[in-house]
Amino acid sequence: MLDRRYKVTPEIIKKMKAMRKAGFSYKIIGEEFGLSQSTANYWLDKKQRLKQRQKNSKKRHELSKSHERYMRYKARRQELWKSNPNQRLRNAIYSALYDENRKTVMGMSLQEAKTKLNEIERLPNGKID
Repeated sequence: MLDRRYKVTPEIIKKMKAMRKAGFSYKIIGEEFGLSQSTANYWLDKKQRLKQRQKNSKKRHELSKSHERYMRYKARRQELWKSNPNQRLRNAIYSALYDENRKTVMGMSLQEAKTKLNEIERLPNGKID
């Protein structure tokens, strides 16, 4: 399943890793896939990815307010789960699909969960009229 937030797929990352292992520079790898050198570096270097994520989180939010934001998010999520019990299962399935180490979701296999996902009612998007 492709996460539309990213233009880099897991297959591209595998190819990029193979090129890096063969000795290609980040610049050449980026050019090969139509990406910038820094994007190639981001996806191939775990330390760089962590560093960039920490930098981005500081830009967006004050660290002192992180707990408040988390508690608001948690309360909204729990209200949503109360109003639509299937939403909790749906969230768990999507989380598992993006975690390559997961084999089960709430007691069912990933394959069963994918099938179940198609049956679960989708919530309307509040941003679209």
